[in-house]
Amino acid sequence: MVFTAIFSLVACEDEPLEGEFGETPEPLIASFKADFDGETFVADQSSAITWMGNTTVTGTKDNGEAVTLSFSGSGIGIYSLMPTSNGSATYQPGDDSHLYVNEFENDTIGVVEITKYDLVNQVASGTFKFIASRYVDPEVDSLGIETKVFTNGIFENVPLQSDVVTEPEDQNFQVELDGELLVGEIITATMNADGLKISATNGVKKIGFQIFDPMIGSFDLSDETNAVVDYDPDYTNDEDFLFYSSEGNITITSLNEIEGTVSGDFSGILTELFGGAENIEMTNGIFENITFSTETSSDFCTALINGETFDATIFPVVSTGGTIQVTFSNDLEDSITLIFPSGVSGGTYPITAFPQPYSGKYTDSTDLGETIYNSVPGTGEIVITSIENNILVGSFHFDAEDGAGNTVSITEGGFSIDIN
Repeated sequence: MVFTAIFSLVACEDEPLEGEFGETPEPLIASFKADFDGETFVADQSSAITWMGNTTVTGTKDNGEAVTLSFSGSGIGIYSLMPTSNGSATYQPGDDSHLYVNEFENDTIGVVEITKYDLVNQVASGTFKFIASRYVDPEVDSLGIETKVFTNGIFENVPLQSDVVTEPEDQNFQVELDGELLVGEIITATMNADGLKISATNGVKKIGFQIFDPMIGSFDLSDETNAVVDYDPDYTNDEDFLFYSSEGNITITSLNEIEGTVSGDFSGILTELFGGAENIEMTNGIFENITFSTETSSDFCTALINGETFDATIFPVVSTGGTIQVTFSNDLEDSITLIFPSGVSGGTYPITAFPQPYSGKYTDSTDLGETIYNSVPGTGEIVITSIENNILVGSFHFDAEDGAGNTVSITEGGFSIDIN
């Protein structure tokens, strides 16, 4: 459960009935298309993501063909896709050959206009055009370049994930770490069936917490099944220290699930995940008028443990040391942990020794304590069937062994997890 340092939370809430009753609004339908080579590219999936001041809009087809637009900024407006303005536009053919990019000197067209940036309904719309080129043979420049001209590009109501807050001046997240004040400059919050997650960044520092059953009241940080705080002094460095709460309390003083706001305070002790640094004392931690969003989760994990059914209900994710560590926990506090490399891609991978990439472990919790079974190399495999929009889908099976030589057989494992 300590691997709840970085979370991926989404959920749904029933909206209140207001005003006059009438016809149910039509659902928003996403689309992404553009013309090139005398044909129209029509995406099967699309997305828009804003993170730390940069936005990426992507349209992909089931055959792997993809158009990606990246630019500096967010919200309604006109943005350059040119590298000279920290923008880019690329086209990936469906045959997995090398990219077309807009980095050549003669490619001077590249612009996107955002016409809708709806943080309430979490959708974005806009238009775009660009020229992208590539060398005919990337190893032989003399063969020249080939070019694609994209026109009439349009995307409508594509799903939007954004760290932009609607009223940042009303929100406040701050805490003293060993007496040094950290104030959140970018604050994000989400609520789902797994609980409430709030994250705040200041420069490269990132601190956040998750409360698994949020309500007005106090939560003991020494019990990681109630709540946990995580702190990363430099989230851009996978080799840096990573801290989690070992004692203390979080208190929710107000919670409005209809308006999506929460306030409270917290304090306690942060311990380095692998014991590589001194403890950090948290004092005077407050979060005020934090606005959270609700989404529908796609996370799940099922398996058979020695033939007995395992169904996960909590899905913490942490990225550290160049790996992604996903823990699937059930209501009995048993858990399965899988390890992936940061650059995980589709394929079939033989199981390795924990905690190497493509390894796993099983934690059996009883009244007498925990027994940890680590994966036995060569006894199974992890299969990644798809990864799209940071949703990792796959299956697994392997044998695992504890320190006394006892083994468990994990079979028919399947999962879907948001690793963002």
